[in-house]
Amino acid sequence: MIKINVKTFYGMRKVYSIKVNILEKIGNLINIISTQNNCKDILQYNFYRIIYSDITSVNKKIKELSLTERILDYFIPDNTTLLFLDQDPLILDSLRIGNHILVIIIKLSSNNLTATKKDNNHFNSIFASLPISFGKQYWEIKV
Repeated sequence: MIKINVKTFYGMRKVYSIKVNILEKIGNLINIISTQNNCKDILQYNFYRIIYSDITSVNKKIKELSLTERILDYFIPDNTTLLFLDQDPLILDSLRIGNHILVIIIKLSSNNLTATKKDNNHFNSIFASLPISFGKQYWEIKV
């Protein structure tokens, strides 16, 4: 068992301390926080990232932890602070698709999380649900 501190970046920005087995999966930390700290609000996030700032190593890396890996897999030492970042999904707006000659050439699927272009000969655009004004944003594009 080791002690892990998890700092949240939503609401009151609290730090939760929990005792966990090193064989526990990273994705289970949220349920453990909820149970050990009687904190139900952390369970409302369906999309989130857990970040580990390894400033003690020679390379001083910040890395996103895979929710399916175990604590042991990352060699996380006792009394480490991890960061919990909520991540709202970018939902594409089906009512705000640009069109070309009155023919919509973008098809939405997967609850408006995926856009597929039906025609390779024309340019098209689509708006999304989250305004972005700063920071780094990441998308996956399959061509």
